[in-house]
Amino acid sequence: MIWRMEDSTAFTAPSISIATSLIQFDSTELYNTDHKNLIVSNTGTADLNITNIVSANPDFSASPANFTIPAGGNQTVDVAFTSSRPGIIAGVINISHNASSTNPLPVAVEGKGYLTIGIQQQSEKDDFEISPYPSSGIVSFIQNSSNRILIYNLHGKIISEFDTIQGNSDIIIHLEKGYYLVKYIRGNTIKIKKLIVK
Repeated sequence: MIWRMEDSTAFTAPSISIATSLIQFDSTELYNTDHKNLIVSNTGTADLNITNIVSANPDFSASPANFTIPAGGNQTVDVAFTSSRPGIIAGVINISHNASSTNPLPVAVEGKGYLTIGIQQQSEKDDFEISPYPSSGIVSFIQNSSNRILIYNLHGKIISEFDTIQGNSDIIIHLEKGYYLVKYIRGNTIKIKKLIVK
């Protein structure tokens, strides 16, 4: 007589699936936040444990960052984009898990920040002027009152900042070729002008 023993225990394992490998956000005003949903599914036969969801770029975040999905289930993850500068901002969100596929599982994220400002053209007359306009690199700020002046590049980075005092002579600085935004503050008044250096 021949005896046969069979293992009646079926093999079980989790399997991770995501609805998209790229999340594109709407254009978002500087320092505001846009949200998108990411669906994470477990197409396997055992619990899928998401141990961490992290972004290397602080402009992007995900919540919740850890959870368990039963076999056949799914979880909605809120992915947020907070623009820190104007222009295209890209990154990757990595999902760490206990399935046998790529780990961590990357999800590309991309958004665009923009800055809403009212730009005064140089033709407007006030107590603050930029000369010459456009400039060849040496810029003179002609002012008749005390101001705080900040110069930004188009990425939102401050290139230079200084205070002026009423009655002082004109301020001259050197800038590289490019486009800039000049913000000057006088009391409660804030004005922004465009500066072109050729």
